[in-house]
Amino acid sequence: MLNGSTISTNNAANGAGVYAEAGSTLTLTSGSVGNNTATGDGGGIWTAADVTLATGFTVTGNTAGNSGGVYASDSARVTLNGGTLNRNTATYSGGGIYLANGTSLEMLNGSTISTNSAANGAGVYAEAGSTLTLTSGSISNNTATGDGGGIWTATDIALATGFTVTGNSAVNGGGVYASGNAKVTLNGATISGNTASSNGGGIYLTNGTSLEMLNGSTISANSAANGAGVYAEAGSILMLNSGSISNNTATGDGGGIWTATDIALATGFTVTGNSAVNGGGVYASGSALITIDEGGNIDLNTAANGGGIYLAGSSVLAVNGGSITNNTAFSNGGGIYAAAGTTLNLVSGSISDNTATGGNGGGVWTATGTTVDRISITGNRADNGYGGGLYATGPAVVTVYGSITLNSAANGGGIAVVDGAQVTLKHDAAVNRNQAASGGGVYVGSSGRFTAEDAFINGNIATADGGGVYSADQGYSYITRTQIDGNRAGGAGGGLHVAGGELLIHETTVSRNAAANGGGVSVAGGEFGAVNSTIGFNTATGNGGGVFQSGGVTRLVNVTVAADRSAGAASGTGFELSGGEAYLLNNIIYGDGLANDVQYNGGTLDGFNNIYGSFSSRNWTGNIAATYRNSFGDDVALRVNPGAGRTETIAILSTSDAAAYGVQTGYTRSSDGTSIDAMFFRTTKGWLEFAGSSADAPEIVVGADQRQVNDGDGVHYWAGAYSIAPSIQPPVPPPVDPELPWNILKDHSNHKGFTQTFEDARGCLVYVSRIDLRRVPDGEFTVRFKPAVHQTELSDALRLFEHNSSEWPAELETSELLPVRHELFQDHFNRSLEQMVHLPSKFAAPGHFANPVIGH
Repeated sequence: MLNGSTISTNNAANGAGVYAEAGSTLTLTSGSVGNNTATGDGGGIWTAADVTLATGFTVTGNTAGNSGGVYASDSARVTLNGGTLNRNTATYSGGGIYLANGTSLEMLNGSTISTNSAANGAGVYAEAGSTLTLTSGSISNNTATGDGGGIWTATDIALATGFTVTGNSAVNGGGVYASGNAKVTLNGATISGNTASSNGGGIYLTNGTSLEMLNGSTISANSAANGAGVYAEAGSILMLNSGSISNNTATGDGGGIWTATDIALATGFTVTGNSAVNGGGVYASGSALITIDEGGNIDLNTAANGGGIYLAGSSVLAVNGGSITNNTAFSNGGGIYAAAGTTLNLVSGSISDNTATGGNGGGVWTATGTTVDRISITGNRADNGYGGGLYATGPAVVTVYGSITLNSAANGGGIAVVDGAQVTLKHDAAVNRNQAASGGGVYVGSSGRFTAEDAFINGNIATADGGGVYSADQGYSYITRTQIDGNRAGGAGGGLHVAGGELLIHETTVSRNAAANGGGVSVAGGEFGAVNSTIGFNTATGNGGGVFQSGGVTRLVNVTVAADRSAGAASGTGFELSGGEAYLLNNIIYGDGLANDVQYNGGTLDGFNNIYGSFSSRNWTGNIAATYRNSFGDDVALRVNPGAGRTETIAILSTSDAAAYGVQTGYTRSSDGTSIDAMFFRTTKGWLEFAGSSADAPEIVVGADQRQVNDGDGVHYWAGAYSIAPSIQPPVPPPVDPELPWNILKDHSNHKGFTQTFEDARGCLVYVSRIDLRRVPDGEFTVRFKPAVHQTELSDALRLFEHNSSEWPAELETSELLPVRHELFQDHFNRSLEQMVHLPSKFAAPGHFANPVIGH
């Protein structure tokens, strides 16, 4: 026992101050062992016996080959119970203490290991098979010229609440360097203020090691070239269960975490306030899988690229309820930067309020396969670049099912698609209330490809052109069954602006948009096409309430342009052409009755089989000039609910000039002029309707066609239809929702089929909306429409989408929306073109528009 004694300035091969063999006992209560020198191990103490250093005892200023302070051998147990190891030096390993296999160190009662130096493990060097229990105290301000400034360990270590590893430095692993199969557990401990000149300012994990963070542990204010908080090699394990990695700084990649291994951020875990060149919060390399679960958060990080997360190599990011918020990139990818070859699965949660101050992709920058599911991308900014919410560049393939809202950018407030990237909106995806100079909702350019199917592009603002969508630079866009509503542009194209490239809308509503010119659509270059669509209730303060064209090529087929407004009598309320080429086939163009519905100021305008209210030139052969019944144009029955989603937007009255007006080609149809709805359009071509004659009532026949279904097999057929006589105006549009009541057709259950004959044979007009087939084997049904003059069959080879019943498992049911509009429309359109000698080539455009239904 040493009590108040001093052992100093001694020299030996091993244990220059004290050498204790196994079986002896050392209790160091008060005093010091200092300034001793060993040419081998243990400058201050070499021990194979148990040793306790109490409060007030110091081992200081000693020097050795290994362990300047204490070298523990055999099965020695070293207890620091308030004692101090400081300013010791080892040429090789363990400046403060070296633990050989079988030995242990326990730190209690505020013990300290500080200002020691070594090549590796300047504070503590622990071989495999040793034991480290760090309960109370600190390891601080130690310096390693190699690895492990505070701790180098090949064994398991546990750091308890209140224990700190701080101010240490090394080449790798400024705070802790874990090797072999070491497991590092932070149970409320703090790793802070450490520095690595290379990698892992706080902790460096080699292959086979692991880190688990529990009970609010923190890794903060560390610095390194890469992985300032944590650097994790491939094959290591990161379990981030509770706590934070914060305010770390990397001069290279991965301010908070650099990882080539899988990591998961659990509920309540945050990576915040870190900075780097790439990946302010997290930099993922190799094949790392990054999972952010519900409650996990990456926020307030900064980088040149990937403020929150940077994905490199073949790494994968899955956001499952977590959030990536308030991160900043000085160049690209404020929230996420995903390089080519990586994978981005944004399942649920939020990517919000991130900023790319000098580049593109305020929320997400991606050049890879990306899925945006139920997640919200909102409030992100790229004020000097493209893609406030999402920026996609080649070879990215992006599918969006979620919402992209309230984002802003110089171009493409919600989404920017460029350089061969492909972005698709599906299944009620929404790009709403975003803002930019050009392309408030979506910007498509530089060979980008944009598709919207059953989506919403609403309420976006462009201070210049293209409130909803801006197409330029050989960009290509296909928009089908989509609502483009309530967008605004300070310049041209409140809903859509085509400056270049190609943009086609199909079965789509463009409504309540506003701009200086082209309230609904503006075409200045490239090609614009609209098929089976509605352009209505748009407003221009200048020219072209519905469509304004100053250049490029426009093709409208089976489109209703109605109730649009422009400034005055010299402006086209529906369609205004000032330059370029426009070809119109089978359209209805009615404005608000205050100006010409079709205004011709220059360019090439040709059309056939159109109905228009007023025309500035009135020399349009092959078209009908209808007569207004009042200022709202009853001829097209403006019974309108614009922006109502899957409900009718403009229905045609039975007395309209549009009724029975479609050109009869290829075969006879007894009636035309069905209604036009927002998502599943019915046009003047009449391919949804059928009718009987005075002698023969129409029928619907539904039944099994392969004789594998019999009565009593549990098959369920349900059909919905709406039947009116030509002289009767329906009080409401036929509902699409099958749960709503129908005028006709009952539930036919537990039978192999049915035939429904309509009672009103005299000119009865029947609209078929939906047929549900439950427990029907594939290939087992045929649907036939049998009017007096022709018969149409739809087999299940033409099946559409959408299950509609909760009564049966999904695998045993189908729900069919009838008819198969794509195939039927294409058939009717092609037949019309084949037999129409008037301008046939001008309506069948080359390239993407050669087929009116494209993108599938």
